[in-house]
Amino acid sequence: MDGPPGPMRDPRGATRLPPPKSLREVPGYLQKLLGGFFKRLFYIFRLVWETRPWILFFMCVMSVLSGVLPIVSALISKNLINALVAAAGGALEKGFSVILSLLALTFTFTFITRMITSVDAFVTRLAGELVTNHIRVKIMTKARELDLASFDRPEFYEKLENANQEAGRRPIQILSSSFHLISNVISMISFIAVLAAVSPWSSVIIIVLSLPSAIVNFIYRRKNVMYMRRRSKDRRQMDYFSGLMVNKDMVKEVRMLDLGDTLIAKFQEVFRRYFAGMRRLIFGEGAWNAGLSAVSTAVNCLLFLSIAYQVYEGALTVGDYTLYTGALNSIASAVAALISTTAG
Repeated sequence: MDGPPGPMRDPRGATRLPPPKSLREVPGYLQKLLGGFFKRLFYIFRLVWETRPWILFFMCVMSVLSGVLPIVSALISKNLINALVAAAGGALEKGFSVILSLLALTFTFTFITRMITSVDAFVTRLAGELVTNHIRVKIMTKARELDLASFDRPEFYEKLENANQEAGRRPIQILSSSFHLISNVISMISFIAVLAAVSPWSSVIIIVLSLPSAIVNFIYRRKNVMYMRRRSKDRRQMDYFSGLMVNKDMVKEVRMLDLGDTLIAKFQEVFRRYFAGMRRLIFGEGAWNAGLSAVSTAVNCLLFLSIAYQVYEGALTVGDYTLYTGALNSIASAVAALISTTAG
């Protein structure tokens, strides 16, 4: 019995799993895919822990805060809007002091949110520098211990060079994406819990509705990447032709040999070939997104209309409307972000 095919290498030299050819191969494919992902993720966690343990603790705290802050903001806005509506109708018992307190709470919360965002940004930059330094030192130490023959092996040298080039961005980028994923999950669960009070099925509908669009974006992003890799020769040729035309060291020879028109014609010929495939991808993705957006808009309209009708009947307040419709939008955005993050 033939098993699934072995790993392939992409044009950059990285090993990747081939897609399953039958349903029987799907469990093994997913196991290897997830196993490889978590293995790399835990390795990055270990590198960051070796650099400074506080970096991991800080990013954990920031991810939890980032997940909780949106729902807190939505609840504050709901109460503020309800107070304003009550004041407009003359039904606010405690007067303007209630509105003033809620406004103070709103601006205090906004200030705290901005401070958290600022602290997160500059600490992440500092952490990135520290992690980069730690990884580069490890690479340099490893290189010092190797014999000279190792540097003559192309495969080994390519891995060493890739590790050295990606040391400055990949680890902290993957770590940030992972914690951003956690934040999205926390935020999505929070809004689902809030929305369940008025319409338990709305969350399910909006999640199911968000999946096709996110999957289409995921598929076409992969297609675009693969197309760019397959057409790397075309892009190099275009860079070469345009480079000859603007290179100060080559311009005299180009003028002397009267190659300007030839180079421009060659550039345009390669571009037409390159653009033909790219145009098909762009139009294909656009058509899918347009159709899915139409369906999504129609269903969202019905859900919003349902919530608005409950406000009209007096079962919900205007503040509830802003909270629940905002929850619908937030859940849809979170699902799209989850798929987008895992796709990267």
